[in-house]
Amino acid sequence: KQWYQRRVAITAGGQPRTCYSKCDRMTDYAEEQANELEALESIYVNELEIISQDPIIFTIIIPCEIQDTEIGKEPKRFSVKLKFILPEEYPDVPPSVEFVESSEVDEDFQKTVLLELNKLAEEELGCVMVFTLVSEVQEKLNEWSDGVYEKKLKEKRKKYRLRLCVDTTA
Repeated sequence: KQWYQRRVAITAGGQPRTCYSKCDRMTDYAEEQANELEALESIYVNELEIISQDPIIFTIIIPCEIQDTEIGKEPKRFSVKLKFILPEEYPDVPPSVEFVESSEVDEDFQKTVLLELNKLAEEELGCVMVFTLVSEVQEKLNEWSDGVYEKKLKEKRKKYRLRLCVDTTA
């Protein structure tokens, strides 16, 4: 007979999430990790690359884009690659996460996101969480790219207003 511990976690979006953890977890970690990896492979078909099975190490590419301020122009597309290392006791211990390719985003952004991921991982302990962590990074990237677009749009409007002022005074 297996005993389960029921735990309710609050997700980053503020929604409750119920997790069940087997009380005798010693032999279940590998199975949980394998099941999560299989699920991730079906979600991130082209974005996930398994580097190692023991320990489980993999990367996930997260696509992103920045809209152009010119009407009809294609957005600037880029991607960020995250590397995950699952410790033996995962999901009772958080995974190691790092940015391995991220030429578009600066180091401060990366540090901020990694700090937020660490907090989120602590909240999710006992539950498989890689999808949740990747979704959080995707959300932060979208917010960042929206901010870049808004800044460019503001600069463009400012230049346009300056041109109008120059033209009307001539």
